Amino acid sequence: MTVNEVLELLPESIDLFKQHGLGKFESVEVRGSLGSVLKLKTALHMAGVDVDAFVERLNSMIPGGGDGKDFALDYSAQESLSMLGLLPCGMKMPFKRKFDEFAATLDSSFHYLVEGNVNHELSYYPYIDTLADAEELPDVIVSADINSFFHHRFTRRFVDTGLFRSLNGPALNADFRETGYLDPDRHFTMLSANLLVLVVNRAKLGGLEIPKRWADLLESRYHKTVTMRGQDGFFCNGVLMPFYQMFGMDGIKAMGGSVIRGLHPAEMVQEIERNSPESTPFYIMPLFFAKRLKDETLFDIVYPGEGAIVSPVVMLVRAERVDDAAAVAEFIAGREMSQFCADAGFPSVRPDVDNRLPDGCRLWWMGWDFLKNEDPAEVKDNIELVFREYVAK
Repeated sequence: MTVNEVLELLPESIDLFKQHGLGKFESVEVRGSLGSVLKLKTALHMAGVDVDAFVERLNSMIPGGGDGKDFALDYSAQESLSMLGLLPCGMKMPFKRKFDEFAATLDSSFHYLVEGNVNHELSYYPYIDTLADAEELPDVIVSADINSFFHHRFTRRFVDTGLFRSLNGPALNADFRETGYLDPDRHFTMLSANLLVLVVNRAKLGGLEIPKRWADLLESRYHKTVTMRGQDGFFCNGVLMPFYQMFGMDGIKAMGGSVIRGLHPAEMVQEIERNSPESTPFYIMPLFFAKRLKDETLFDIVYPGEGAIVSPVVMLVRAERVDDAAAVAEFIAGREMSQFCADAGFPSVRPDVDNRLPDGCRLWWMGWDFLKNEDPAEVKDNIELVFREYVAK
C-alpha cells in the first residue's frame, strides 16, 4: 500500500506517522503527490521505523481490529497503476502539461507524480537506497541525470536481475546515431536528453578566445572564468561525471580551477541578460535555458567539438507490468510527447522526431561500459571531494 492509501483508509493514523518522523505527510500536497507513489514500507524503512510494529499499531486503529483483521492484507492495490516522473526543471512543465492531459483520460486507479529533480520536499531519491522489494517500486519511472537508478546498489538488485524491460526499437534518431545511447542490455528505455552546452557571455569575454572544445576549458588561461550548474556548494554531476570520464581526475582538478561558482541555469540567463557585474565569460548550462536567451548580440551558444554533453532522460518499466502499463509507457515514449519535449530543447531518440539541432552538432554520451565498470555513487563522492578543493583555490 502507498502512504496515501493508508491515510485515506485511516485518516487518524497521521498522528502515528508524525510520532515516527513522517509528519511531512500531514501536508495535503505531499500526501497526494509523493504519498501516492511512495509505498508505506519504503517510507518506514527510510525513517528507520519497524514495519511490523507500525502495521500492528495501524491494525489496532481499525474498528473491530481485535478480531485479527489486517487491512494491509485485505486491501488489494494490485489493480492500481503508478508512474513516477523526476525531471529536469526545464522539462518538467512541458512534460507535465502534456501528461496531465493524457492522465485525465485514464481511470482513477492510476496514480502518478511528475516533479522536478530539485524539489526536495517531494523527492523520491532519498528513498531509493532503502528499497528492499520490487513491489515497492512504481510501475513506470521516468528520471533524468545519472541518478540513484544508475547506482550499483540499485542496478545490481533491480536492473541486472531483469526487473525492467526496454521499449526502445532498433531505429534511432540520426542525432544520436553515433553515441551508443541505447541500453545494450535492454533494461533502460532511453527517451531524451538534457543537453549541456557552453554559452559565451560576449560582454565579459575581453581578450579571451572562445573555447572550441570542452578540453579548452581546462587550460590555465580560463582560470575562474566559468559558471556551471549548481547552488549552495553543490555542483552538477551531469557536468562533472562526463568531465571525469573524458579527462580523468586531473581534468576534474583543472576544471575546478576554471570554475568560480555554481548557479541555477535560470540565474545564469538573468546574469547574461542584465550584464550583471558578477557575470562571467562562460556558462555551462542546459540547452533549454540557453534557448531562453533572446538578445543574440549578448551571447553565443557553443556546441563543443567533443559534443554537447548528454545528461540522460530515461524510463524504467517493470517487466511484469509491461502489458498493464503499456498505454502509459507508450504515450511517454510516443511521437507526440517526444516532439513536444524536443521543441522545448530536449531532443528525442525517436527517428520520426525533428530535434531541430544545428547542423554539425555532435552529442557526447559517457557510455554504458563506464556506468557498469565504475559505480556512479562512488565516482560522484570522489569527484566532489577533489573538485570542491580546487574550486576553493
